[in-house]
Amino acid sequence: CFHEEQLEVISGVGDSERPFDLIAMVDGEVYTHIRGIGLAKIVGSRLELLDGLGFDLKTNAYLPHPEGILIASRYDGLFLYDGERIQPFSSQADELFNKHHIYQGIILRDGNYAFATLGGGVVIIDSTGQVIHQIDSKIYKLVNESVNCIFEDASQGLWLGMPSGLMYVDRKKR
Repeated sequence: CFHEEQLEVISGVGDSERPFDLIAMVDGEVYTHIRGIGLAKIVGSRLELLDGLGFDLKTNAYLPHPEGILIASRYDGLFLYDGERIQPFSSQADELFNKHHIYQGIILRDGNYAFATLGGGVVIIDSTGQVIHQIDSKIYKLVNESVNCIFEDASQGLWLGMPSGLMYVDRKKR
């Protein structure tokens, strides 16, 4: 952490030197996943393991949700952390997420969620898990349906980072 012109290193939990997955801030709190250990939160200048959750999955997104934090696991779909427990979060996209793994997720300006997948394009769901839209080669001329990253611009257009380059999707012209 960098605070008051001082750099402080926050190390793993206990004597662990295991790598961290994604680190993200949700509602002012910083969360990460420590491989082989589980979900943790940065409290002050230390990591606090969220004990008893048994959550040791590769994570690719932590997003604010009306009931807590929506966690995207690369290989295991979506989960909801309510501050005490982590439960699977069912969505209409579960089958797609199992086949085409989640690579990144963002919350959109309209409150929906967009998930980049490896081979399934982009899936947009609402907070209840209903699919709002899918950006794939059936409607859009995606050269490759593997999407590595998503960015939403001020006009709610989506920029998709793909292995073959960038693509812009104007969501207002569906």
